[in-house]
Amino acid sequence: LKNLELFGGTNYAVVTEAPFKLASRFSGFFDKILVDAPCSGEGMFHKEPSIVRNWEQYGNAYYASLQREILHYAAEMLRPGGQMVYSTCTFAPLEDEQSLADFLTSHPEMHLVSIPETEGFDHGHPEWASNADEEIIDSLRKAVRLWPHKVRGEGHFVALLEKQGESEKEVFPAYTANASKFPAFVSWCKANLTVPFESLVPKGGRLRLMQNYLLWDSLPEEKIKGIRVLRSGLLLGECRGDRFEPSQAFAMALKKAQVHNVLDFACTDENVLRYLRGETLTGQFEKAWYLVCVDGFALGWAKGSGTLLKNKYLKGWRYL
Repeated sequence: LKNLELFGGTNYAVVTEAPFKLASRFSGFFDKILVDAPCSGEGMFHKEPSIVRNWEQYGNAYYASLQREILHYAAEMLRPGGQMVYSTCTFAPLEDEQSLADFLTSHPEMHLVSIPETEGFDHGHPEWASNADEEIIDSLRKAVRLWPHKVRGEGHFVALLEKQGESEKEVFPAYTANASKFPAFVSWCKANLTVPFESLVPKGGRLRLMQNYLLWDSLPEEKIKGIRVLRSGLLLGECRGDRFEPSQAFAMALKKAQVHNVLDFACTDENVLRYLRGETLTGQFEKAWYLVCVDGFALGWAKGSGTLLKNKYLKGWRYL
């Protein structure tokens, strides 16, 4: 969640849920899926002794079974014409070529797509798979093996798959402002943003209040009800009676040109570290919200009050 917020994401949900349950809500929903599969982690043996012990306890077959289950439900959630990446950090053919061969055998609507080669890439090894027809076995050459003696990394396997067919392009509903329910938020946006709020967020979403926290959520409520959700949508901020306080995630989603009051420091300016430590800055400031930036990129919020700039950088992110 922090990574998504840090990079200014505006259209995401973070959930922890069994694949079959996600597939029941999101059948044919996604254009692209990355399956970074749980694996025996043989590429990490030299770094983490605990992974060796885990491998001794479970072995390759345990992870291969998990991978097949996840791939099955991931394919179900993929739209026709959509693409899916399958990756592991193991050398084991049972979890790499053979997992793919078994998956392709049971999912004829899926096929492998060649990945553009670059230095250090090795192709998949069809000779390390079995129990599939000749066409499927031959196609395994389109997968990529990344050996640690050829590229930087621990050793990885990656394959790009595509689902046959085409799906109609989804037409998102027009922006329907339920913002009138949140007058403090509307007032804050008018006072602090240079652009309409609706231009900053994905089409087809809605404003949603969770306790006192206001979010912009692109997922319909029926998609997330009853599943374990850490966050669905962009956290905009907190409604505190007749005032609105913007969030760190909202700051990261903005560009400096989209905010009236901006403090843009050079990366070498000592005020950058002071701000990231949560310290108060001094100077002459309007009584207004400021977007603090470094070399044009947003860092977070601060609030001016004459000669002081009250630091609003998220406490959990501060440099201690």
